[in-house]
Amino acid sequence: MGLLPKDMREPFKRLLTQGMVIKDGAKMSKSLGNVVDPDEIINKYGADTARLFILFASPPEKDLDWSDRGVEGAHRFLGRVWRLVESNLDEIVKVSRDRVPMRDIRSADVRDVKRITHTTLDRVTKDISEERQFNTAVARLMELTNALIGFRPGTPEAWSVMREGVETLLTCLSPFAPHITEELWHMIGNDTFLSVEKWFDVDPESLVEDQVTIVLQINGKVREQFAAKAGLSKEDLQRDILSRPETMKRIEGKEVVKVIPIPGKLVNIVVKD
Repeated sequence: MGLLPKDMREPFKRLLTQGMVIKDGAKMSKSLGNVVDPDEIINKYGADTARLFILFASPPEKDLDWSDRGVEGAHRFLGRVWRLVESNLDEIVKVSRDRVPMRDIRSADVRDVKRITHTTLDRVTKDISEERQFNTAVARLMELTNALIGFRPGTPEAWSVMREGVETLLTCLSPFAPHITEELWHMIGNDTFLSVEKWFDVDPESLVEDQVTIVLQINGKVREQFAAKAGLSKEDLQRDILSRPETMKRIEGKEVVKVIPIPGKLVNIVVKD
């Protein structure tokens, strides 16, 4: 994973020695003898692990609580990213980089992966460029990694979505772990440098949920929750919820006074005995 660049080595050492880092409940200082040598960490785990841990362990405005287990956890995560690419490499390199439009995907599993890829891209972009919350960005990339590891592509279309997910993961992770992501970027068949690649654009169509949770209320009290197709009109939502056996059982023998559907959220049925 390479060494920490010279222009970052001194700032990194200052971070560990000027009271910005807490270890075992106390500020790191030479007088207490609890200073961590960054060279030892880099030599053992690599520069990417050191960078990732520091950016993930704490928001920029707070002290960093140093944890050896946290360093090891960052290292394990990068290992999982490496194995994700390595284990799927033979199929990933076969498929085109052309993106499959969300509207052309019929498989629910493939749509879910496409959606989490672009949801992650959207949120990480905002975390980095607007919120400066690098720790939450890394957490989202861990979630995307888990989703890609659990994905089992079985068609060229699915493998194309897998490649899109992997390339998005590497792009978003590159500011935190530039060495390993650059290596993996070339492993999957790219001949450009990831460090100068254009940041991917979010596809708005891929952010839209297929289903939403609809709350059923009877006289304002929550009685059921249903999964319903996203985007239903008031009329279609009312028709859908009223036709459900659970709803019919709830209102059996009662007079329906009014039905108030709120698309994407709830249906409130006003009844009287």
